[in-house]
Amino acid sequence: MGDHDDHERIPTVSCERCGFNNPEGTVSCFGCGQALRPDAIRRLVTVRRRRQSAERLRIQDLAQLRIRVRPRTEEVLARPRTARNRRLADTEPQTPGM
Repeated sequence: MGDHDDHERIPTVSCERCGFNNPEGTVSCFGCGQALRPDAIRRLVTVRRRRQSAERLRIQDLAQLRIRVRPRTEEVLARPRTARNRRLADTEPQTPGM
């Protein structure tokens, strides 16, 4: 039970704001969220901007796809249903491997 002193301790970094001991290499404090390294905020902002930019591109791509697909979808849905011309909406969803 007194063997705790024999174990190697994990290096920590103390937060200047709240004093919480964080594992070394941590970017922000687990106690209060304060950046522990000066470059951490700059990197976090860069990552957020890249993610937001990628999300905007995906939204724009989806909007363009909708514009191109909508007329075709309306055309397909307007066709009369026949045995030869079954629509995807008329079929049951299938799960691979089942």
